[in-house]
Amino acid sequence: MFTELFGTAYRYSGAGVGYQVASVVGGGFTPFIAVLLVTGFSGAWYGVAGYLAIGCLISAVVGMSMKPQSTD
Repeated sequence: MFTELFGTAYRYSGAGVGYQVASVVGGGFTPFIAVLLVTGFSGAWYGVAGYLAIGCLISAVVGMSMKPQSTD
């Protein structure tokens, strides 16, 4: 699904760069945000669960709005 967003000339590069950037942004800051949320909610897990739920909701909305690119 993700590779179809790019034309055939850039498909491999586009998918690779997108995957790497997403892993740095999504995976790099998440532990720090989780610690801040746990601290802010006095050790409770509710803040982290809400953060993950919002991330899932954003992913679902983006996934539903994706349209395949026409092949070159």
